[in-house]
Amino acid sequence: MVAIVLGAPHESFSDAAALLAYGFGGFTQRTLASDGGDEGTLAIRGGAVPVVAGAALTALVPTASLDSLRQRISVDPRAAFPPAPGSRIGTLFVSIPGLTIGSVPLLVSVVPPPPASPGPWWVRAGMSVGRSVAGAIRAISD
Repeated sequence: MVAIVLGAPHESFSDAAALLAYGFGGFTQRTLASDGGDEGTLAIRGGAVPVVAGAALTALVPTASLDSLRQRISVDPRAAFPPAPGSRIGTLFVSIPGLTIGSVPLLVSVVPPPPASPGPWWVRAGMSVGRSVAGAIRAISD
């Protein structure tokens, strides 16, 4: 921080010291998201995937607002299961009342396998073969 006091008739040092004390006492530097840091699981169309922060977010935050820090996640409406690992499927916004401090992209860390269908293995295998044949017929007919 730098304090410049122009036109002070007497105590410019005291004025500069007061400004610096306000700056250092009124704000604190916080890491709000770490690059590659785990940000939990994000529900998208067709399933849920674990996500990580795509960048670091460090900011000066007013100390009076530390208790009112809020995180909001915006999901990309085009995101569908299964996404490719490393793809951007959302954004994490960090704010205090009246001010958005910053945002970082949310990236897919790993794609979990789709949940297994209920029933015996031979029924699941038959359904898989049926879906494959139907997909091949659709591809040929298009």
